Amino acid sequence: MPERESRDYDRYGLELPVQVTWKDSLGNAREETGTTRDMSRSGTYIICNSSIDEGCEVDLEIDLTICAGARIKSCVSVGGKVVRNIPLTGPDTGYGHAIIFDEYKFMRS
Repeated sequence: MPERESRDYDRYGLELPVQVTWKDSLGNAREETGTTRDMSRSGTYIICNSSIDEGCEVDLEIDLTICAGARIKSCVSVGGKVVRNIPLTGPDTGYGHAIIFDEYKFMRS
């Protein structure tokens, strides 16, 4: 019988725009846009063109406007850590990153 993956929280398939900022191994500030693939209460999986090292601390700004309605600009600001980095092949290109949240807050403008 195959081993079943166990998670603390349910994941939701949310493809939302995300802005990612981090410092690379040389200490240079980096910034890139990407897309979430799924999200839970404790973390998210994002896809972007750059590879972000495992263990790297990241700041995310996830655009929730599409969920909140086009008239309300909403986002969630997240601090977290990359726990998995996966080079993508096939129809998807770039890198997938599993990120565990340290803290987050919802914002409206």
